Amino acid sequence: MTTAISPLIYIAIFAAVLLLFAGIYLLVFGKSIERNSVLNRRMVLIEKARAKKDVLEQLRKERASAGRKGGIPIFGTLEDRVRKANLSLSPQSLILMMIGVSAAMIVLLGLTTAAELSLRIVVGVALGFGG
Repeated sequence: MTTAISPLIYIAIFAAVLLLFAGIYLLVFGKSIERNSVLNRRMVLIEKARAKKDVLEQLRKERASAGRKGGIPIFGTLEDRVRKANLSLSPQSLILMMIGVSAAMIVLLGLTTAAELSLRIVVGVALGFGG
């Protein structure tokens, strides 16, 4: 019984690339995902020796002003997801990053495959924004 070595090589390459991207991610965003980072805004304000009444009033003002924001609806969704992930990115920079990944994927697909431009664009955008 013979087994092909190529699937094992592909699995090893996939794992290496995954570890490489995880390392780059931690280098870029390491400070924003520290284990000791404070997640609760109320606790931060209380630690600054403010009265509880002032803290609640400040939080209500921030909440009310956040609800009145206009603009593109997708920014609100992205802002919620970025906040839940505890990243220090604005929605605009996140969208710019997705556009950059899409462009890089289109270029890489052009260099490595013989696919048509329309297919490269569709796959690049799908990878940049969805994956």
